[in-house]
Amino acid sequence: MASAVRKTNSEAMAQRREMMSQVFCRIFACAISALAAILMAFNRETAVFGNVQMQADYTTVSTFKFFIAGNAVVSAFCLFTLPMIVSSQGKSRFMHAADLVIMGLEVAAAASATAVSYVGKYGNESAGWMPVCGYFPNFCNKTEACLAINFLGCGFCYIFSFLLPVSELKPSEGTFHG
Repeated sequence: MASAVRKTNSEAMAQRREMMSQVFCRIFACAISALAAILMAFNRETAVFGNVQMQADYTTVSTFKFFIAGNAVVSAFCLFTLPMIVSSQGKSRFMHAADLVIMGLEVAAAASATAVSYVGKYGNESAGWMPVCGYFPNFCNKTEACLAINFLGCGFCYIFSFLLPVSELKPSEGTFHG
């Protein structure tokens, strides 16, 4: 009898740890994605070339718009799924599929913005694109910081996308899965 109670308490503690891990990962992913989107939205720099004034901001390249929108969606998703995780309704195939889609969106936003940033920093001689970061150094440095923050958010999305399914792969009692 005592061993059954200990086992039940142990299972309850394990479920609580899994749920808390999910909650913390989603909170961190929400905050980090929101931070990356906000920093990119307010990242702008103006440079003057003779009589011509040029501005670099997220509206200059559509990829940066996608970066902001993607991070905003990821942040909102993480925030709105917290109650489902806490109420244990988040243990479903639909939730897992949605987590994977959100992780894909986060990675796509980061990858596309990274590709454009790379061309902005180093150029592409074969295409005739010159590097522009020499003219807009603050914009480029802040963009790099946004990308670093975003890849951290990708890591948290990866963790919560795979914590839930792995926690459900426990073998049932008395059955050998090998």
